[in-house]
Amino acid sequence: MMSKRILHIHQDYPDGRPYPFTRAVSNLIEASESETHEVSHFVLSINRTSNPFKVSAHSFDRGISVVYWAIPLPLIYLPMMWLCALWCRFLLKGQTFDLVHSHKLTSEGVVGYLLSKWFRVPHIISVRGGSDLHNINRLPCSKGYFRKLLGSAFEVFWVSPWAKPKISQKLKIELARSIPFPNMCLGVAANQGEADLISRQRYVSVLSYHQYQRKGILPLIQAIGEAKKQGKNITLDIYGSGPEEIKNTIEAHIKEAGCSDLICLKGQVKRQELLEILKKAKGLLLPAVNETFGMCYIESLASGTPILFHSNTGIDGYFANKPGVSVNDQTVTSITTALLDLDSNYSEYFDLVTELNQSGRLEDFFAPNVTSQYLKVIARV
Repeated sequence: MMSKRILHIHQDYPDGRPYPFTRAVSNLIEASESETHEVSHFVLSINRTSNPFKVSAHSFDRGISVVYWAIPLPLIYLPMMWLCALWCRFLLKGQTFDLVHSHKLTSEGVVGYLLSKWFRVPHIISVRGGSDLHNINRLPCSKGYFRKLLGSAFEVFWVSPWAKPKISQKLKIELARSIPFPNMCLGVAANQGEADLISRQRYVSVLSYHQYQRKGILPLIQAIGEAKKQGKNITLDIYGSGPEEIKNTIEAHIKEAGCSDLICLKGQVKRQELLEILKKAKGLLLPAVNETFGMCYIESLASGTPILFHSNTGIDGYFANKPGVSVNDQTVTSITTALLDLDSNYSEYFDLVTELNQSGRLEDFFAPNVTSQYLKVIARV
């Protein structure tokens, strides 16, 4: 492979600022650098502010961190993103790149598309279903521009393959160039579960409390209460942390559902400790909506642990046979039905996840395979 330099555009990159971030992209970059020195990476980390006095830009170890000003109004969305891109072009003056990779279609995609045109290099887009679908619905007057971005991309990575038919329909575009491309799962090996079927007694759920509504934790608690009324005691440990008032809300729902003896808030634990917990859990219960990917689903499956998840979100679309039970909505009735199905037919779901591990299918989510797939695309540029 000839030496190539990639410009990454990402809104959730860990750049040292006090903004929420994920390590999905930084994991990909670090794994790629470990694999080959023929590809170098430069990150343009962008975050939006509605306060013009907070606009700033500074360098960090991986690239440039930018906080740009924009107001989330549909009619001025594209002009503001154009101004952001123009400022980024000025900040990148003197730099050269062989490829631009935007890690979302919306916002990052607009900036990345314009920079790729100005640098006269190919453009790759990663599509993340939760945020991208939200913005497409929120910005109907920009659909034509998003369609243009997808149509002109050298390659489209679908981090959320479940979103592909929805976005294709909303933007009225046939997506010929597209690859399922999961977030990289680190520190996990397939078929590592230690506990056997009989010793797995308690279910687990994982969330940051501020996302409790999107994660469906309250209807899940009510569903466990409904199951209890039907003579089925389902125990659950909830791992996570957040604002005290939300913790109080969750505890109040546990008490109201009559599940204080079944559900326990365990607090925040480190990731490695959580992986050990998943190895011994009965199942992961997380009926979250608008989940772009959901790393904990893969970590659970790699631990030999079945999952309860929401359809058309998260990792849905990656497996021909669903490795657990899914719900179509977050109603108490739907979750109760799925929960009783999972618990009553547990041995079947446990065997299905065991077979999934033994098939090697989960290796597609681990660093070597994800990195190899990525570098093959880069080599074609």
